[in-house]
Amino acid sequence: MLAGSLDATGVARGGYVVGNAGTGCVVMVRVSTFGLDWLARARRDGGGVLTSDIPGAPWALQEWLGQRLIWWPRGVPPGERVGIVSSRLGSLGKLGRHWFAVLRQLCCDLDAERQVLVTAQGTSLDELLGRCARLFHIPLVRFEVPRPGCSAARWSADCRARSATHLDYDAAVWPAVVSPPLQELVSCPVPARDAIVVAASDRVVACRVRRGGNIRQLLERRLDAACCASDARVDLIVGSGFVARHVAHELAARGATLRMADAVCRPGSVPAVPGGPVAVEGRGPAGPAAAGAAQPRILTVDQIPLTDYLTHCTRASEGPWPDQDSDEYLDHLILDRPDAVHSALSTLARIVTQRRLLASGRAIRGGTPVVCFTAVGVAELQRLRTYRAHRRRWDFEPYGISVARDWLQRRGCRPVTYGDEALWRRLPADQRPYFQRDRAGQRRTIDWSVEREWRHIGNVELDGLPPDAGFVFVPSRREAECLTGLCCWPLVVLS
Repeated sequence: MLAGSLDATGVARGGYVVGNAGTGCVVMVRVSTFGLDWLARARRDGGGVLTSDIPGAPWALQEWLGQRLIWWPRGVPPGERVGIVSSRLGSLGKLGRHWFAVLRQLCCDLDAERQVLVTAQGTSLDELLGRCARLFHIPLVRFEVPRPGCSAARWSADCRARSATHLDYDAAVWPAVVSPPLQELVSCPVPARDAIVVAASDRVVACRVRRGGNIRQLLERRLDAACCASDARVDLIVGSGFVARHVAHELAARGATLRMADAVCRPGSVPAVPGGPVAVEGRGPAGPAAAGAAQPRILTVDQIPLTDYLTHCTRASEGPWPDQDSDEYLDHLILDRPDAVHSALSTLARIVTQRRLLASGRAIRGGTPVVCFTAVGVAELQRLRTYRAHRRRWDFEPYGISVARDWLQRRGCRPVTYGDEALWRRLPADQRPYFQRDRAGQRRTIDWSVEREWRHIGNVELDGLPPDAGFVFVPSRREAECLTGLCCWPLVVLS
């Protein structure tokens, strides 16, 4: 631990602090950029501590990431450090309820009086563990690793500036701000943020381990080092969606402990809020399905008019709803709340319940928030359904709402103007929100004009849409029945 005038383990000598890095060698680190007086004040006022290692860690940080300093603005929290790690997760919404039930159980099993969670900014579980720490009142150490190229002087100035502004940290979070390497960097083929979590934790719990990935390499290193030191204390959560069995058995041969996901998540051990994919609060004093209101009709495609309508298709939302902040979204996933599922059907349920189409500026040149429609009839939508690899999503899913064209036109909806870059430059500012490139792709092979797009600037409020001026469509009768208690417009089954 760096000491100087702050601790008895080191001595300040001519602008240097002398300390033992835990490897048997004495390390001398210049702290003039900090100033011993400033360090003393920071410790007195907020408990701040500057260390040259991770106090109490099973392995010296220098062996993993080279010689560095760590600034702890609130001090070093006591207790056993538990790092929950994972390879890349992909879309959180696709992990499933069971996955979050296991994560919830792992966090609830921790003793907040004697244990602390460990994470690092930018790791796959960082945001989730941050929310778990707050929801379940668990202390959390969050390491912050500087970007490549950051100098020690810049790092120390940032640390001082944050303390000078009295930055309010979350009550559950104990920041640990890691410096750039002070000497030649120890060879580490994996990101420093992952390495520091595995090295700093007394116990590591791995939820996913990809063969050949960063987490796999780090766990192997920890397990191999334990053969010459102490118990590695690596737990692997094994099961569908977690660590694959073949990977688990390979790591178990090195000393890891296997825990079956189904055994971790014991039924009834953690309260969960039940609910289906369309449980959404309604707008207005009575909500969308007022007592005594007539149930919408369920029709087939041949029972509805297919002309003079504009259609808005819905799709699954890969993250928070457009009007939802990320913390609320994570809370819904972790706590298994009704609105956690963001499928295409859930998106449609949200629209018919709120009676509003939310505008978005994503993928719109100029960023003007608009609601998009197509003049292609519902019966022809299947031919437009396309997977967009660059956006990792399907366009024109078989879920949506069709609205009478004249009703939308009276509210300012108008057709898109398709053209090239020259046309965009000629258009006045008030017409640019309705512009769309006619061709796209490296070989200009995507013809956007086949979508026959219309746009409405801003949200479309559907409160005034009569039942005979719109209809909602879904692929199956079962899904139509899910919406009968929410929808006031006819429901059309496409298949």
